[in-house]
Amino acid sequence: MQKNIWYTERQVKRIMTEETKKVREAALILVNDIKTSFTMKKVSQAGGRRLVRIRRGKSKKASRYHVVSRPGEPPAVDTGKLRQSITYNLFLTNNNIVLRVGSSIGKRGSGVTRKYPRRLEFGFVGTDKLGRKVRQLPRPWLYPAYRRRKQQIITLLSKPI
Repeated sequence: MQKNIWYTERQVKRIMTEETKKVREAALILVNDIKTSFTMKKVSQAGGRRLVRIRRGKSKKASRYHVVSRPGEPPAVDTGKLRQSITYNLFLTNNNIVLRVGSSIGKRGSGVTRKYPRRLEFGFVGTDKLGRKVRQLPRPWLYPAYRRRKQQIITLLSKPI
């Protein structure tokens, strides 16, 4: 009887290891798709998009321009902090494999507020903490990538071990 228990535990561990590898591969597919969906447009490629002048310091002279993405498109890259922060966390709970894909912005040392990725994904209408009225339309970046890759991930996870 003891031999059967030991063998079963070993098999469960092997299965969980194999399944974890598949989930990790699915996470990498999704993270790579999200990161490649972000666009970095040059001013010469604006093509009718709105340009925003970015000032540095107290000088009135603009140091550069930012090409704004259209609502419904993934956000345009300015500093690249959001794109660099896209990551995944994989952990086991009660023989379940849990995968979280998202942004690590808002953690210590990132220098950006935690609300930033959420406001880009879902938009924001209201008053910010400085009292300004804001009407930021959504520029989704996470869920569209999931929809694009959903069938590929389901196929990958449903493969037999």
